[in-house]
Order: sequence, then C-alpha cells, then structure tokens
Amino acid sequence: MEGTLGVSYAKTMIDLEQVDAFYHFCQGCNFGDIEEIFETVREVGAGGHFLGSAHTRKANLFIFPSQNNTPYEQWELDGKKDSAQVGLEKAKNWLLRYQTPAIEQDVDGALQNFISERESEISTKVE
Repeated sequence: MEGTLGVSYAKTMIDLEQVDAFYHFCQGCNFGDIEEIFETVREVGAGGHFLGSAHTRKANLFIFPSQNNTPYEQWELDGKKDSAQVGLEKAKNWLLRYQTPAIEQDVDGALQNFISERESEISTKVE
C-alpha cells in the first residue's frame, strides 16, 4: 500500500480511526470539570488509582476502537490478528450495515435516463 499505488479497505478503516483521533486531540483540553477533578484527587488520595472513580468512568478518553490491549497470550489465542485483518473485518462490518439512501423517484428516473443515454453513446462509439 506504499505510495498510494493501491487502495485497501483495511488501511482506510485504520486511517479513519487515526483521523478521528487527530480530531479528538485537536479539540484541546477541557477544564470545565476541574473542581470535580480536584475532588476526585482528594477522595482517591496518595497511592490510589483512579480507574474506579466516577470521573474516570465518565471521562471522554479516546481509545482507538481497533486497538488491541490484550496480553500477548490472549492475542495469540484469538488468532494473532494484525491491523490489516482487524481493518478488513471492520470494513466488512461497515459494508454489511450499509443502507441505500432514499432518492426521489423523479431524480432517480432522470439519473437512469442519463445513464442509458451515456451507455448508448459509448456503445455507438465502440462499434
């Protein structure tokens, strides 16, 4: 997939996640809940962890959906999927969820006529 000489659904899906991450990080820091953060720090105290705190659970943390944080042994048991396999599975799931958008009948008719005309012009030129 080097040098944009080809297209990969898998790579596109992984790239979309990266673009989403860049968007998320470019939003900057939000300090609207700074008082709640200080209160959480006081509650947890020195040496504690914040994973179970209410603030952490509701925090807008960004984690790549395709990121795999399982231990190596579990990853191995799950089939050793690399990012290409994960991206391809994600692309297939997106395609399965696709729903054809509604189109007005007169617009659809005009498009079908246009396609037919173009196909006739092309077939005439080929002959």
